[in-house]
Amino acid sequence: MAMRLDHYQLSTRNIYATAQKLRDETGLGFYDGGYFTSGGIANKIFPLGQGCYLEVEGVVDAGIIDKDLGAKVFFDRTAEGECFSLNGMRVDTMEEMQALAKRFGSELKGGASRVRPNGPQVYGYSTPTGTHAGHAAATGEVTHPDRAGKVTWYYFPDMYLHPSGQPVFNWPGCVEPLGISFLEVGGTEAEMTEWLGVPAKNFPYRFNGKAQGLYAIGVNTSDGEKIIRRPSRQ
Repeated sequence: MAMRLDHYQLSTRNIYATAQKLRDETGLGFYDGGYFTSGGIANKIFPLGQGCYLEVEGVVDAGIIDKDLGAKVFFDRTAEGECFSLNGMRVDTMEEMQALAKRFGSELKGGASRVRPNGPQVYGYSTPTGTHAGHAAATGEVTHPDRAGKVTWYYFPDMYLHPSGQPVFNWPGCVEPLGISFLEVGGTEAEMTEWLGVPAKNFPYRFNGKAQGLYAIGVNTSDGEKIIRRPSRQ
């Protein structure tokens, strides 16, 4: 089974302010990812190079927070500020996704999810369920405490439209992203290897022994390594 690094979520109360701040902080460019068909959520997307991206995501429909449990969980998670809340990997085929879902005894979630600003929808699939409290609340899934903060896998049927490969806003001085240099995560290498089913040393993970989750992303760029560090909250 081929596994690849894919994407990461930075949750925030204000996707506009956070995206601009992150661009100022790193020099990385972003574009408008659009909105999700449920949960009142939208995002800005930072391509990171080599098929990876970071989504700056937040609730943009304030009126839905008291009506939608998923939106409320997402909003409450950011009460103390920005935080990392998702570590995503990718496989190449639906058959691989089905094998992962079977291994975890989990559902395979997916279909059309996000509507791009120019109209086309993004199609993607994910497993296992229960790794992300916001997603669980939004879809009525059971939250699995033993899965919280661990890797979620994704499959995108149309890699031509993969979020990592779309053009960013034209902005003076943006650096070119050249791929992930490291990912700081909680737990241990042995725990990650057991979860992935392949050696964790195959990927640029650094382990801090804290609770499961993502804590920092190192990105190689045309202006050297840029490090994005935030608290981890699922």
